[in-house]
Amino acid sequence: MSHPPISPAQILVTQRDLEIKIYNDLRADFPKEAYQQDKSRGFALTSIRAQYIVERLNTVLGIGGWTLKGNFDKQDNDIVYFGTLVFRVGDKYYTHEGVGHSAIKKNLGDSYKSARTDCLSKIASLIGVGNEVFKGNVDPDTFETIDKEEVKKPAAVGSFKNNNNTVKGTSRYG
Repeated sequence: MSHPPISPAQILVTQRDLEIKIYNDLRADFPKEAYQQDKSRGFALTSIRAQYIVERLNTVLGIGGWTLKGNFDKQDNDIVYFGTLVFRVGDKYYTHEGVGHSAIKKNLGDSYKSARTDCLSKIASLIGVGNEVFKGNVDPDTFETIDKEEVKKPAAVGSFKNNNNTVKGTSRYG
């Protein structure tokens, strides 16, 4: 029994399908060990360890499937990195720009690396990496994902039936 020939359209994934798959892979949740608490702004935030971001880009886009190009600028007590992330999905190339910053530390080399890493983290967030962290949905103390929709759902406080047998009551948002 022979099968009818398969057309190239049946075999090939469309560019759009590939972009959606890549985006979903990039935005997948990280394991808890990828997170760390950041108090550098005077309050607790969740951040993602840089190597997990690099690993996500390598895993999804491929080793050599992306690059970060840019330039450093030393300003007073700061290092700034102006970078462009270049990557390929299917037959299209994409670029996203960003800026990273680091205060000058005792080890100047670490300051340059920190600024570049900060830039990479910010640009990676533009393509979905760490979505839940950057939306503020990962608790900085427990690293549990916070379901913001659950918080906004109304909880009934009380209800009663009026003379028309319709339910009335109040609700409050938790």
